Amino acid sequence: MPRTKVLKVYHTSYLSLKNKAIQKMNTRFVMVCALLATTLSLVGQELPVPDYTPKPLAVSGVQVPVINLNGEWNFCPDPGKNFWQNQDSRKQNWKPIRVPGEWGMQGFKVETNVRAAYRKEILIPSDWNSMRIILKCDGLYSDARIYLNGKLAGTHQGGFTPAEFDLTTLARPGKNNQLVIGLISESLADTLASASQYAAHQLGGITRKLELFAIPETHIGKMHLSTDLDPGNRDAYLNLAAGFRLAAKSVGTELEMDVVLIPPKSGSKEKVTRSFTFTPAAGVIALDKQFSLKIFNPDKWDPEHPNLYNAEITLKSKGRVLETVNYRFGFKETVVAGNQVFVNGKPIKLRGVCRHEVHPTKGRSLTMEEWKEDIRLFKEANVNYIRTSHYPPAEEFIALCDSAGFFVELESPLCWVGHGANIHWAAADPHEMSLYQLIRQLVLESVGQYRNHPSVLIWSMANESQWGPIWDTILQEVNRLDPTRPVSFHDQAYGGYNNYGSQAVQIANFHYPGPSGPEMAWKSERPLLFGEYCHLNCYNRQETITDPGVRDDWGRGLERMWENMYHSRGNLGGAIWSGIDDIFFLPDGRAVGYGEWGPIDGWRRPKPEYWHLKKTYSPVKIGITSLPVPQQGQPVRLGVENRNLFTNLGEMEIRWKLRDENGTGSVWAEPGQTGLMVINPKSQPESGDFLEITIYSPQKYLVDSYLIRFGPRQSPARKVSSPGEEPELLIQGDRVVVTSGGFEWVFSAKSGELIEAGKPGQLILAGNPDLQMLPLTSGPCVTDYKLDIQPLNDLCSNGRGKLTGTGKDKGKVVLTTAFSYDQADLELTWTFDNTGVACVEYTLKSKIDINPRQVGLVFTLPGEFRKLAWEREAQWTIYPDDHIGRQAGTAVPFPAQGKGQFHFGVQPSWPWSSDFNSMGSNDFKATRENIWWAELKNSENHGLLVVSDGKDAVRCWVDNQSVYMLVATFFTGGGDLFFSGHHEKERKPLKTGDALKGVVKLSLK
Repeated sequence: MPRTKVLKVYHTSYLSLKNKAIQKMNTRFVMVCALLATTLSLVGQELPVPDYTPKPLAVSGVQVPVINLNGEWNFCPDPGKNFWQNQDSRKQNWKPIRVPGEWGMQGFKVETNVRAAYRKEILIPSDWNSMRIILKCDGLYSDARIYLNGKLAGTHQGGFTPAEFDLTTLARPGKNNQLVIGLISESLADTLASASQYAAHQLGGITRKLELFAIPETHIGKMHLSTDLDPGNRDAYLNLAAGFRLAAKSVGTELEMDVVLIPPKSGSKEKVTRSFTFTPAAGVIALDKQFSLKIFNPDKWDPEHPNLYNAEITLKSKGRVLETVNYRFGFKETVVAGNQVFVNGKPIKLRGVCRHEVHPTKGRSLTMEEWKEDIRLFKEANVNYIRTSHYPPAEEFIALCDSAGFFVELESPLCWVGHGANIHWAAADPHEMSLYQLIRQLVLESVGQYRNHPSVLIWSMANESQWGPIWDTILQEVNRLDPTRPVSFHDQAYGGYNNYGSQAVQIANFHYPGPSGPEMAWKSERPLLFGEYCHLNCYNRQETITDPGVRDDWGRGLERMWENMYHSRGNLGGAIWSGIDDIFFLPDGRAVGYGEWGPIDGWRRPKPEYWHLKKTYSPVKIGITSLPVPQQGQPVRLGVENRNLFTNLGEMEIRWKLRDENGTGSVWAEPGQTGLMVINPKSQPESGDFLEITIYSPQKYLVDSYLIRFGPRQSPARKVSSPGEEPELLIQGDRVVVTSGGFEWVFSAKSGELIEAGKPGQLILAGNPDLQMLPLTSGPCVTDYKLDIQPLNDLCSNGRGKLTGTGKDKGKVVLTTAFSYDQADLELTWTFDNTGVACVEYTLKSKIDINPRQVGLVFTLPGEFRKLAWEREAQWTIYPDDHIGRQAGTAVPFPAQGKGQFHFGVQPSWPWSSDFNSMGSNDFKATRENIWWAELKNSENHGLLVVSDGKDAVRCWVDNQSVYMLVATFFTGGGDLFFSGHHEKERKPLKTGDALKGVVKLSLK
């Protein structure tokens, strides 16, 4: 007998829900539910399960069975009474509009709770005359009423799940038909999704595709595909749960269903054909049937081998073809065992991102251009899992996930139901029985629309909501409808916050677990998913606008967290928050949204976090940065770890380069193993040479790259002047002049302040170094993004100083000064030697309690010094050329004319690193940590050089006619409230009276 999972459909009654509520809820809820149950008119009645009619590939007697209704429609924000009947109603207010699309993003203003209207004339072909005519709308936001030829065809409430309408009795084939859609953006569905609140603007509109199609009277009314594998994960069963809708004339007539399976083009499998016949009983107009096909050793689907079969299913009556439908599907089996998830017999680890449908000027209504670009970017970032936060995306995107290879957690459009983030629940009960029907509809519509897609791994019922008997009942129905996939519910699986007992779902969840999360996962009895983790810097808006380097800092926290997650058996993986910046440029000139929380921005430009994501999620790891020089004639040997889930390293292409020599390497290692790669270069490696390794996937995208040094590391510290004459100390009235390395350093004999430094005709330093103690900051988690965020870059205030000592000892000039600021007392010791280096040792004593992000000295240069160069110790050995975290490079505050300048709502044509504000470009003003050296130069290569031992940081910016360089001897990552814990061990809080010391080494050029 076939191993089939029977996809039976069960209906849940309000009576059973009431009984469950009495069993599970506390006394208060029992009383409320019992009271409400007595007034429900639907008690004991069964609710239908949402299903969608398969779109026909071909229909007998119909030339074009599907008509796409996208394009230009007419739109009226306030059409008045009976607008569906009166074509002249407020005629002057009807304007062209693009469909799909949000009306607000196209400049239309619709008042709250007003029903706007869309109108389009449609010529329905005459050969549809004897057919049933179906309208499917993938996204109507949110409260919809559909009219055809002045008559109501149906209603729907939602926005992110499809609505289907049978227009047969209202349509006039062979003639023009007027289709009118009335929409109110505000609705209970919008409240349950928290969607308009979340996007900080009205989402109303026809936001996804609309299609009209013709089907025969006897047709396939539904088709659900699922697959099972045998115990050896070799052979498979394709299970078809079909629903047929029958014309009266077909009663008692034998029907035939032919199934043709066309294998993936890349495989060697043969086409499979099966036929099934059945005869409906008399009086039956709707018939559900189940079929099973055993397939011998099919190509399996997984995200690394996204093998898709085509299933062409043809319905016949008396040998005559009625219609053909087509599905692309994959052979995949998902099993939950203990605290792990297995796909096709292999344990999986999810390397994920959360993803919104978002674009700066299109809102949440996207096109194939954005969907394909997102797929490319996330694939190249080594992501294998996408959580569709917090609603289902367009089906076109999920189809791309099928073909490109991603696991998908498909989330229902339900967000913050009973959560304090949505103020509605401050006065409303999320367990109110009247909510059940709509919540159920939205969950089951999500399942019904996407269940045939192999990429869908998990059904997520809701985001950050409060569990209760409504959810428990719907969970049982989801499990019955689709027993092939586990279910999640995004609350907290442990702790006291938003943990209301969702133990019945197969996948446990936790958001923002912090560094201790992977250890907790070891103890979990269920697979524990970190549905949101490692939130990108977002709410520390002043920090990110001042110093984009906090985005580079995020990488080391992510790497530490992921390594622990990878090695935690009970941790299923996680999805970083988030995948794309959530910012909308509204036509009225406002920028709204949560903000810049993605590794790519809304224009799909990679940000610094993108490279960290790619490197951290890399499935191929080479854990060394250096090798000993091999003996003459000996090969180079490298251990290569395979973190792929389904791919042997032998399937991947590995290239190497040593000086001018190139080659390919090979290594055999199953997933989870480490293999040995042997390279035999013709030329003998020497100390200081670098071996470059690049790895490509079977789909030919770059997986990772490494740069491995031969021999011990040689400090790349920037050379300063060769030893020369000893420095000289000269006191001239109210000035103290130090001559060193051919430059003069002029100090005030009274205050000890540095007045200037340089040489005649070339001023380099234009004042005393100021103390800076920047605090960690973060704002709240709210949609308060705006364009005029002010930097946080204050220097310590009201500094008053005095020269406390001068002298010369052993060929060195030494000056000591003392300063008092409002925030700290500061002692400086300047030491000049015969190399031209000025060593500045400082000790500060804090006068305030502060948890600092950066502490150091700020040097002021004239505005001509605008070329920054550096070399530093970086997190990775290879970076893109425009990455702000690269090991070495140059940057300028304002790139070439036409690049970097923000224009509201206009797609930038340059990389993110070139964006600038008054302080300079992202590349210029970002902190460079762990420097070996850094310098600011003018066009004649004069400037300020800072040398270090890899333990200091520099940050530069422009203010009016001056350029500033902070040399920070203490620095840490940003203060964002969600991510700050990942930097906790780096922090150094100061209490009043605490001291902090540092050393800065300078040289003038």
